[in-house]
Amino acid sequence: MPVATAIALITATFNLAMAVGHLAISRAPGWRIARTFSLIASTAALYSVGNIVFTLHDLPLDVYLAGLRGQYVWASLHVVAWLPYAYGLDTPSLKRLPALPRWYAYVLLTLTAVFAVTGWHIRGPLHHLTIEWASATYHYVSNTPLGDAYSALIAVGIALPLVQFVKRARAGEPGMKLIAAGFVLFAITVIVEALVAAEMLEFLSPADIGFLVALVPVSAQLLKRFVADAGRLQELTGQLRGEVRDRTEERDRAQQALVEAERHASLGRLAAGVGHEINNPLAYVRLALERIGEELSHLGTPAQVWESIGQAHDGINRIQKVAEGLRTYSRRIDERVALDPREIVRAAMKVANPNLRHVAQLETDLQPALAVMGDEPRLVQALVNLLVNAAQAVAERAGAGHVRIRTFATEAGEACIEVGDDGPGIDPEVRDHLGEPYFTTRGSGGGMGLGLFVTRGILDAHGGRLEFDSSPGRGTRVRMVLPATAGVTPEVSEPVESNLEPPARSAPGGERPKVLIVDDEPLVLRLLGKALEREWRVAFAKDGAEALLLAQREKFDVVLCDLMMPGISGMALADELAHRDPSLRERMVFMSGGAVTPASEQFLARRGVVCLPKPLDMKLLLRMLRDVRDGVHGPRS
Repeated sequence: MPVATAIALITATFNLAMAVGHLAISRAPGWRIARTFSLIASTAALYSVGNIVFTLHDLPLDVYLAGLRGQYVWASLHVVAWLPYAYGLDTPSLKRLPALPRWYAYVLLTLTAVFAVTGWHIRGPLHHLTIEWASATYHYVSNTPLGDAYSALIAVGIALPLVQFVKRARAGEPGMKLIAAGFVLFAITVIVEALVAAEMLEFLSPADIGFLVALVPVSAQLLKRFVADAGRLQELTGQLRGEVRDRTEERDRAQQALVEAERHASLGRLAAGVGHEINNPLAYVRLALERIGEELSHLGTPAQVWESIGQAHDGINRIQKVAEGLRTYSRRIDERVALDPREIVRAAMKVANPNLRHVAQLETDLQPALAVMGDEPRLVQALVNLLVNAAQAVAERAGAGHVRIRTFATEAGEACIEVGDDGPGIDPEVRDHLGEPYFTTRGSGGGMGLGLFVTRGILDAHGGRLEFDSSPGRGTRVRMVLPATAGVTPEVSEPVESNLEPPARSAPGGERPKVLIVDDEPLVLRLLGKALEREWRVAFAKDGAEALLLAQREKFDVVLCDLMMPGISGMALADELAHRDPSLRERMVFMSGGAVTPASEQFLARRGVVCLPKPLDMKLLLRMLRDVRDGVHGPRS
């Protein structure tokens, strides 16, 4: 293969490869500029293919004429394609060029179309140029005068991008010096090729090599920018993935928090309802004890009986506090006092004893511990949950197990209550989920998974924590760790004396005041009537509708009304009486087993609403009824 043909073929191949490669790159977002370079490289490759024709021998004259026409077309398109890139445009559009290069491009393209169709710029005959030292022969067709002017116009077009590259290089644009230098060499090769074609210089046609010298720096810069962009894209992708992961985790945490909040709210509503239902039957018990006490007050009752009644009252008070704790659980309302952890243990053991005595031997080691500030019923509730779990754990093993309770002060100066058992222990993967709501290992046994969740919530509200130490086959130790309160003497529970006193009686001949008791529980009506009848004349209504009828027919000094009733509730009754008999509305006392709706809580927050919690304290109730009758409202509770 002749040297000239090999040079043209090699440069055509390289230029075509660059064109295809940058055309592929141009498909990437933000890389439309690569289309411009692909057009530049394509026209250079086609020009080199035309040069191959001029190095071949014995071809028809028409082939050489067609080849030269093509050369002018590819040269013109090549020069025009450089203009958008030289002026920094990201697309091969000519409309965005400045006026001078834009009109130059339009004129050159128009002439190219005319000459490509007419051939006015070339003529025969064919002449040959032999380069002896390179063993190369070129077969040329001569230009007409119009062709010479056309060639000069194309050469002028090379100067426009050259000037722009030099300006950008002097402005310090990265990589532009190498591009400007390559384009200068390209312009030199074009001049040399023109001299060779005019037989003024005996040399190989260097334009093919000039294309490579101009294109390679541009291609290298574009590829470098593409790699840098790919690196930045990868970095941004990594950052985006990290942000997506973080946002996903935040969303998951927010969703989990929302689920927990909804579960907690549901648990709070459930607890409030349970507390309300506990208080109603508890009212029976308290009123019955009051009645028993009144009957026994006239007899020579042994002290042990009064002590038992006092203990029963103490139990009622504790149950009432637990019910109130259930009612207010979701709101975290605590009445905190200084407590001795040993007293918390003793109270919890009384409650949990039915679960423990048949399945385990209970061992205690109640060492003096620092006082803690807390709400006793809720801390007792938390410890009872741990004792019940321990009882269930040892019940799974053959033979009687052991449950140990310790109180001690930690090295960090905290108060600690520890419950240990010799049950089967807990697997590590299970231990990680302890305290999560609705997580239970005893679902088949009726476990709801709320015991440890409630316990953890109580300790969190007290600024404490729950710790677990367990492994399979070694039993379990659970510690309630609470911050100690220095310099405060804890309250120690003592047996409560009977809350009974002889009822006040009306003066002889005086008429007793009249009270209307409204409640949907018949037993509450009957027991309250018995408790009040020595001081009051009592009328009963089983609902709000009946109370309204009685209020129309009779005069009452006071109305004692349950807050929550089916049909016309105590709240609706109060609003109706405010229209019918405002003075009687002002002499109403409400009873509540726990406000379980937002409406009832808003009602109790009104000014002038007097309410007592169930189970009722008879001394407080009698005093409150007298105050309301006399127009002296007691404090709201």
